[in-house]
Amino acid sequence: MGYQPPSLEEIQKCPVYFRRDVKTTNPRKLFRYLINSLSEMGYLIVYDTVNVLKDEIGDTGAVDANIIAKKEYKAIIKLKKRHPIATPIAIILGVIGLFLLYNPTMIIFGLIMIAGAIYIFMKFKVFEKKELSFLTLIYIKGIGEAYRGKYTENIMKKEIEREQIITEMTLHLAGEAIPDIKDVTKKLMKDMTSLLEKIDSFIE
Repeated sequence: MGYQPPSLEEIQKCPVYFRRDVKTTNPRKLFRYLINSLSEMGYLIVYDTVNVLKDEIGDTGAVDANIIAKKEYKAIIKLKKRHPIATPIAIILGVIGLFLLYNPTMIIFGLIMIAGAIYIFMKFKVFEKKELSFLTLIYIKGIGEAYRGKYTENIMKKEIEREQIITEMTLHLAGEAIPDIKDVTKKLMKDMTSLLEKIDSFIE
């Protein structure tokens, strides 16, 4: 299965979505850090790019970076299903109830039988354990601008002005669980929260 980065609009429509504004001197280093963090969390990186396009005029450039990561795992869940004998019992009770309705003295019993048939058909269920495969996907899209900035460094009690490339970027982080089950989405939220904490603690 080939993966292509979703558009910003598609990312924002994902069930789980966050954004972070960051400033870095090296967007590639930041995205390597994100890739390593996702790998440590058990994710497989299936797509990653960091594109820096320099403007023809001036010392600025556009940054567009993308990561897609997936985690596959199996889990045993409980599925509610109708008991195999519920349908035949409901049919028998329903038929008996209909016949009783033709007897004026047995109408009440007929209605009770029909109500019982409906209740058994709707409520008589059992839980079945089943092993299912799940997939969680995390998308990261970084959009920003790189420009040449100046900073002052104190060397040997002398202030020396230096230049460096600075990138101001918005990280759009999104995720989805396949299938979209509550317990799987909770696991995804936990991973996304951990990833956000790592972004907030990133130091170059």
